[in-house]
Amino acid sequence: MGRRKTAMKKLKKKRPTVAQTFKCLFCNHEDAVECELNHREKIGKLKCRICGADWETRIHYLSEAVDVFSEWIDSTEAENEGIEGGGGGGGGG
Repeated sequence: MGRRKTAMKKLKKKRPTVAQTFKCLFCNHEDAVECELNHREKIGKLKCRICGADWETRIHYLSEAVDVFSEWIDSTEAENEGIEGGGGGGGGG
């Protein structure tokens, strides 16, 4: 006669988590920028603990920290393009 099969313990898969701290765009320190989401006032704030850079934007009920950080990157790039490209339209000629 054979033995009874023992039940295998189910392994719980670890869910991937979204980062809450990020690398600063200005001082390049890892895990220096912290995000604070205030859903009651609908404001997302980013602040660097090292250089003091801060930024805030409007959020909605689906927004997460990574969304606010992505918007910060986009707005910083847009400002940089405006500074670099704001010289009056083309050189040459």
